[in-house]
Amino acid sequence: MPTRITRTEGPLKRRWLPRFGLRTLIVAVAFFGVALGAGMFWYRSHEAEFHRQQQVAESIRQHGGIVKWKSSMIGWPTVCRNWDAFKRITEVYCGLAQGADSVAILNDVKSLPDVTLLDFFERSLENDDFVNVLPEIRNVSEVHICFNVGGFVPIETYERETKQRIEAGLAKVRARMPAAKVESHLSGG
Repeated sequence: MPTRITRTEGPLKRRWLPRFGLRTLIVAVAFFGVALGAGMFWYRSHEAEFHRQQQVAESIRQHGGIVKWKSSMIGWPTVCRNWDAFKRITEVYCGLAQGADSVAILNDVKSLPDVTLLDFFERSLENDDFVNVLPEIRNVSEVHICFNVGGFVPIETYERETKQRIEAGLAKVRARMPAAKVESHLSGG
């Protein structure tokens, strides 16, 4: 006759495990899938914008300009800030090299929504096409104009003519870009 084991210690203690039904599992998996898909769509859109800006940056470099990149993930964890997909062009320096095509550079800047600083030489203001494109650039908040003040002239003439050139150049840009902060800086030689 087989022996029966009886329990004398009391009720069986059950370990608590999360319990859920099949419907809850399906809803949770669907929610996770939608969240993952939305996150990937968001990341891919940033990545596509980064690649578009890389092409614009290459065009600006070919026309003699220089660009400065900045991460748009300020405040995020360090691992996210180093992702290239979140870098944007924030500053453009045009006309620094001899023979630079400032008009082509400005046409490229029009397509960059995150550019806050535009820097160019005074000689660009002599080009009517350049001056006519300036009002079309609405995203730039700060403009720096570099004036060349070198040469051998008497100091009185130098000061008077330089001040007049600077004021005329600043007024020309301010008239076309009233929302931007327009400043000048000097270069020698």
